Amino acid sequence: MTVRQRDGGILWARIEDNGIGGATVVAGGGLDGLSNRVLGVGGTFRLDSPVGGPTSVEVSVPCAF
Repeated sequence: MTVRQRDGGILWARIEDNGIGGATVVAGGGLDGLSNRVLGVGGTFRLDSPVGGPTSVEVSVPCAF
């Protein structure tokens, strides 16, 4: 996991695994819940999970430091 403070009060994080890929956001699932929370505070959510892996999730959320 990598976490950084970006310009403009943005907190950015990237999480990557070494799995087989193929993850998708499914209504009511865990990634959907995470996405909804990030988007709910005005952030961005990006999932990249090609078949064969790896899966990565990047989020950016506004923060006051």
